[in-house]
Amino acid sequence: MPTDLIERNIKDCPNYCAERKKISDSDDRMHLLEVNGLCPVCGNTLIEKSEKKTKHYEIAHIYPNKPTPEESKILNEVTVFGENSESFQNKIALCLDCHKNYDFHKTVMEYNVMLNKKRELYNSFEVKSELANIDLTQNIICLLNKISEMDFADENLDLRLSPLELKQKFSSSESILKRKVMNYVTEYFLSIKSYFENLENTKQLNFSRLATTIRLAYQTSAEYMESKTQIFDSLVEWLLSKTNSKDSIAAESIISYFVQDCEVFDEITK
Repeated sequence: MPTDLIERNIKDCPNYCAERKKISDSDDRMHLLEVNGLCPVCGNTLIEKSEKKTKHYEIAHIYPNKPTPEESKILNEVTVFGENSESFQNKIALCLDCHKNYDFHKTVMEYNVMLNKKRELYNSFEVKSELANIDLTQNIICLLNKISEMDFADENLDLRLSPLELKQKFSSSESILKRKVMNYVTEYFLSIKSYFENLENTKQLNFSRLATTIRLAYQTSAEYMESKTQIFDSLVEWLLSKTNSKDSIAAESIISYFVQDCEVFDEITK
């Protein structure tokens, strides 16, 4: 599928509705991966995992392939995705019930809700694909394992020594993520910093190269996502996938370290 999400007004696409074509097995799998196997509307599982996998989903058109006169009138000024109605970008995996409900007398509001779900899912899927090509040093795996064993009883982090205070990176609407990052930084920053310094002193790590890699991963996510929470979560998921780890707390603490160290998130401009 194309990297960039094609967005146009339906009025500018007189030939948007194309002849229906059968969905290939590869596209079907990509649609399922895009929604992580869950219906993006109701959250129900789309595949029943038993002795034989049973499909509980269909690939729905966001903009109708053959709109009725009433649908054409209602959706006469909406945004559409993709080159035409048969593009991957105009389709989404839905459970059978949600597909049926969506196809029945849709409103502009319902259409835009589905369109925004697709935009978020598509961009998230693109981020995962891009981040998969960014490799990490093996030492990060050791750090993930080590964090759960660290003793923080004597931690006393002086945030005044940081190059950029965390409050300069978050707006008032991002207080929950700010609080999470602050808690991780307060608990873990000095221990992680010490770990990296020991590795570098013993020639086991090039920290500058690692920091550049983290910065690249952040910039990649930021190209597709505006929400800092989404960016943070995508970096955590990338870190876990690259290290084959399931310790989300350790991964969040490491990404928080790089928020404080200035590789992740930029200062808010006023």
